[in-house]
Amino acid sequence: MSVPAYQWAWSYFDDHNHHFRRYTRSRAIRALKASGFEITRATYIFGSTFPMFAADRLRTRLKERGRPVAALDPDAVPRLPEVSPAVEKTLLGLAQLDRKVLRFRNLPFGSSVVVVARKPY
Repeated sequence: MSVPAYQWAWSYFDDHNHHFRRYTRSRAIRALKASGFEITRATYIFGSTFPMFAADRLRTRLKERGRPVAALDPDAVPRLPEVSPAVEKTLLGLAQLDRKVLRFRNLPFGSSVVVVARKPY
């Protein structure tokens, strides 16, 4: 399963995408184990882009602070920020770095949690 990480990172984007919660790695593991799953692997992903993610969420939280929920248009589609080709290339390169690291070890933080689990017969 792949789920968004860290409840503190909640934003209107989560509301729009019908998320119910964000997870830490340990919370995701506990939820799956409580449902009878055996965990094969659990890690954060997008760790190399995490500083930019955290800064963006902080900016979003400050922007949304004090706005009543009614002021947010429920039909408005949250847009991903537009970035220059150079920034896009940098972000994709960082994602490739994560991919290489994940071959050998789990990431200690990131903007999403991925868990591989199976239900025993």
